[in-house]
Amino acid sequence: MTINKNLELINYEAIQVFDQLKFSRTPFTIDELVAKLKGKEDRPVLLVDYLKTRGQELSKKAGIDITQTSYEKY
Repeated sequence: MTINKNLELINYEAIQVFDQLKFSRTPFTIDELVAKLKGKEDRPVLLVDYLKTRGQELSKKAGIDITQTSYEKY
């Protein structure tokens, strides 16, 4: 009896996640669907994290692709 209840719950959650992804109108793969079901989805990139990463990328280019002054302005 409890196995059937667990399977029904998993089926219900799968349908909910599928509908959520489908109605977001962004393409997704089966792997992304499974990851979301398992709760292993990627967290959104925060602005602070993006700026740190971008700053590190630009520091490597300073003096090569861009001038030091341009790097400091960024």
